[in-house]
Amino acid sequence: MLRKAPISFAGLSILGIALGFGLAHTFLSTQITTKDGEISRYRIALGIDTASKGNLIELNNQELSAKASNTAAKLRDICFTLRKRSDELKNLFDTGKISKKDLANRQTALDKDIGEDFARNLRADAFNVDNELRRRLKPEVVSTIIGISPTVTSNDGARIDMLQLLPAGYGMDAQWTCVLADGIEQMAKLLPPDAPKQ
Repeated sequence: MLRKAPISFAGLSILGIALGFGLAHTFLSTQITTKDGEISRYRIALGIDTASKGNLIELNNQELSAKASNTAAKLRDICFTLRKRSDELKNLFDTGKISKKDLANRQTALDKDIGEDFARNLRADAFNVDNELRRRLKPEVVSTIIGISPTVTSNDGARIDMLQLLPAGYGMDAQWTCVLADGIEQMAKLLPPDAPKQ
């Protein structure tokens, strides 16, 4: 029977193989896309990739908490660097190695340098994380946190952290990085656990 219809058999075999490859390709493409999405979320949560507001919305609470911890650690690095270098300048002044005017000029330059670094590398990411945490927590929960930076709420419900109103790159905002880190850490601890996957 196969000898009488070899073309039909070959055609059906090729069709079966092509259909199998097509289904496998579709399945694997879906799996890869799903995994790529998970990898992207993890890269944001771990601080490897910067997070836009839309990216943060996709993170579950556990992932957002990890992202918040990573962001707070980076904020603390900036804060401690600023404090250490400011203390070094004060020590130079206290030991008479620089004048009061020189101290003021060097401190202004240091604040500007640290502020520019903060504005360039972390400011947007930090405020996006701060805003997303505030969005997920109820205002009455956020208001119980001591030392958190205050927010302003407009009539349409939009919120902005008061620290965001400070001009970027002049050092004024960098002075508040420890406050921002504290607030982010405390809010992350108050996130409710994620619902178990079904």
